[in-house]
This record gives sequence, C-alpha cells and structure tokens, in this order.
Amino acid sequence: MFSIKAHQQIWKNKLPAMSDDEITNLSGRFDLSGGQIDNIARKYLSP
Repeated sequence: MFSIKAHQQIWKNKLPAMSDDEITNLSGRFDLSGGQIDNIARKYLSP
C-alpha cells in the first residue's frame, strides 16, 4: 500500500496541471495503485 504522499507524487507526475488541492483531495479519497492512477491519467489525456 502506498502512502498518501506517494500517491500525491504519482498524480503530480502524471497530471502536472492539477492543483495541489485537487491532488490532495484525490489522494485522500481514493486508495488507488500507481497503475490505476496511470490508467486514469491516460484516459483523461487521450483525445
């Protein structure tokens, strides 16, 4: 299991345009793996 800080860093690396508040909110609300965060980011960024 990742810590919230690790999740925050993954979100920041994948979606750097997100605000720190948004990243903190997502990291605290959802216990996602790094792979799940990557999938979300790819879906969000795909045209």
